[in-house]
Amino acid sequence: MKRRLFLLGAALFVTIALLHAQDEEAAPSLVRRFEGTLGKNLGITLLFTEREISESGFLYDAAYHYHKSGLPISLVHDEAAEGFQFREIAGYTPEGEEQITGRWSITMEDDRITGTWTAPDGKKKLPIALKESYPAGTAKVERLKIDFSYIEQIGTTRRGSQMDVTFLRVRDKKAQALNSRLALLARNSIDRDGKLPATPEALTKHLRDQVRGEKEADQNYISSQSEDFRVCMNESGFLTVENASYAFEGGAHGHHGSGYHTLDIATGKELKLADLMKPGFEEKWAALGRSEILRSRGQKPEASLKEAGLFDDKLELNENWFLVPGGIGFSYSPYEIAAYAMGSIEFTLPWKDIIDDLKPGTKVHDIATKLVGKVKE
Repeated sequence: MKRRLFLLGAALFVTIALLHAQDEEAAPSLVRRFEGTLGKNLGITLLFTEREISESGFLYDAAYHYHKSGLPISLVHDEAAEGFQFREIAGYTPEGEEQITGRWSITMEDDRITGTWTAPDGKKKLPIALKESYPAGTAKVERLKIDFSYIEQIGTTRRGSQMDVTFLRVRDKKAQALNSRLALLARNSIDRDGKLPATPEALTKHLRDQVRGEKEADQNYISSQSEDFRVCMNESGFLTVENASYAFEGGAHGHHGSGYHTLDIATGKELKLADLMKPGFEEKWAALGRSEILRSRGQKPEASLKEAGLFDDKLELNENWFLVPGGIGFSYSPYEIAAYAMGSIEFTLPWKDIIDDLKPGTKVHDIATKLVGKVKE
């Protein structure tokens, strides 16, 4: 809904107030899951999400992993290109440039994806053939966005506020426990006191009230808060969710970062790292993480982390961990261990390097054991 209020008109001075609100629930978008092959027989799983960015265009989030390794590979949508064109990113150079390992050109028809993977030099091409699939241990997840903004323009000065939250829910009526947990994650992202009911209706009213309450703020910028929930893993009975946050309250730039949650699809319970690991893994994993950061930044194993752009040469694990089919990863927000320009720092430790640190008898240990067996084949 858009409404324009002309508060004062004159030849050289005009005040315009714009209130944009999504009063009715928008059509949710599905986090689609595909399985198939890249090449003749390389099995892969692709997570594909449509994310609205304007009234006329969409940006697509995508990542895939080979069944043999389980380690996610990011696909970056080329917005300027026609159709579904993606760059396959493995990491970044010390100068911050993308390390492109391939390009995807695909076509989507109903529940199928076909296309071609092309090497960076264009000399090698492989066919892509995928079908939408939700086997046992997965969930059909959809994203629903609530978005409000109030903007005043006085001459060339614009001020106001914008808030949005995109949360996740599962279509299966039997997944009440999981849906309750997902709703709490969305609620807690904008109401850390936990006083709001964890419902779309309550979140909608809260965002509307917050935005309208800020319209008389004494500022000359548009403040912004965004909480975007995304799916990073959807298989083997687990759902890994990323909460990508962004906030701007004036200054040179905003603040962004990601928090991760790994949920049991059957029970909705959030996993704790301490429940999965034997004691004493931290120092070993920090050393492995150090090596992964250096590798992803194009540095030699003996290099200092400072050469890769970090503040210190020593790395310590934080509590922001995530589960993927091929291992366990850690994420560090901007400013946490490196300058803002470096963005978020993430690494994933493959099961083959950490399986001895897992507690036997857990579902995660079972996942790791099966995958390590595939790697050794």
